[in-house]
Amino acid sequence: PGGSNKTYHAIYVAGNNIEIAWNRIYNTKAYNGVQIHHDGSSGFYNVSIHDNDIADVNGSGITIGTIDPSRGYVKIFNNVIHHVGLAMAPDSPGPHSCLAIKGYGTATATGTVEIYNNTMVDCSSYLNTNPSDNSSCAVLVLAKQLNVTTRLVNNIVYQPAYAGTAKQNVYICGGGSIGTVSGSNNLWYSERAPRNMAPATSYGTIANPRFVSTTDYHLKSGSPAIGTGISLGGLTTDF
Repeated sequence: PGGSNKTYHAIYVAGNNIEIAWNRIYNTKAYNGVQIHHDGSSGFYNVSIHDNDIADVNGSGITIGTIDPSRGYVKIFNNVIHHVGLAMAPDSPGPHSCLAIKGYGTATATGTVEIYNNTMVDCSSYLNTNPSDNSSCAVLVLAKQLNVTTRLVNNIVYQPAYAGTAKQNVYICGGGSIGTVSGSNNLWYSERAPRNMAPATSYGTIANPRFVSTTDYHLKSGSPAIGTGISLGGLTTDF
C-alpha cells in the first residue's frame, strides 16, 4: 500500500500453459490483480485462472489482453473478485472492471473464452469519481478481437449504487462497442438502475442474489441463485 506507481499489476505473466490459482490478492493498490499480456505478441493460450480471491486493485481484477483461444483453452472460473476498479492508472486510462477481455492479440481462427462460476461484487467504484467512464462495468469485452467469443455461464454479479450507474451499463461494456458474447444462467444485480441492461439480460436474469452480508458472499436461503446453474459438461471444475 502506498508503494511505487510502477507496482502496476499484482501478477503479470506472458506465455502459454499457465495456471494461476488459489491466491489471495488484496490491499495492493496495483492497477490490475492478474494480467496475461505482452506487447506486440500473438495471442496466448492454455491459460487457466481459478479459485483466486482478488480485491482492492485500481483497475480490473483479471485482465486477459493478448489471447488466442483458437489454439488452446482460456478459462476463468471459481474466482471471487470484489471491490476493484477503484482509480485511474497513473500513466494512462484503462478499464475498471472485475474481468477485462481486451483481445489485443489476433486469433488465428475462431475460439471461445470460458468464464464460469465466478462471484463478482463492486467491480467499478471509479464510477463514483468519473460517472462518464464507459469502460467501467463488471465484465468488459472489447470488440477488437473479432474471432473470439466470451462465454459467460453461472456467474453472479452484484454492483452497488455508483454516482455514474444511471449513465452506464454496469454489467457488460466495451468502452462503446461490445465484442461477441454468449452464455446463460448468470445472475446480474445493481442497487441502482443502470442506463441499460442489454446484453446482460440475454445471458441471465436480473435479481438480487441475497448474500449473507456485504462481506460474506455465501447465499441466504431462498436466494434466486440457488439451484439455477447448469452443468458445464467437459469444462474443468474444482472442489
